[in-house]
Amino acid sequence: MDRIEKLFGSLDDALSKPQDAVAEKVCVKQHLTKLDSLLKLLMMLNNKISEGKFCLTIKTHASAAGVLARHSAGFESLAKIETECKDIIRNMFIDLTQKLSY
Repeated sequence: MDRIEKLFGSLDDALSKPQDAVAEKVCVKQHLTKLDSLLKLLMMLNNKISEGKFCLTIKTHASAAGVLARHSAGFESLAKIETECKDIIRNMFIDLTQKLSY
């Protein structure tokens, strides 16, 4: 029984390092996927507006707004995306308001 416990312990030690490396790579991949989504956000918002999907535009912006607000202070590119997103949403509201008033 002691021999089995020792073998299991050494096997566990041998597998934990690759397992930690895989977990770290999965975490990095998730962060890169989120960053890619933020980089494509402006295009997505404009596409949804051009398709007339205004509610979906708002939901898409709302889901990204929190992340942008938390991280834009440290990254100039994210701050620019945040500013442009706000401009897109503001212009959408202005256009919709004008269309409704006619």
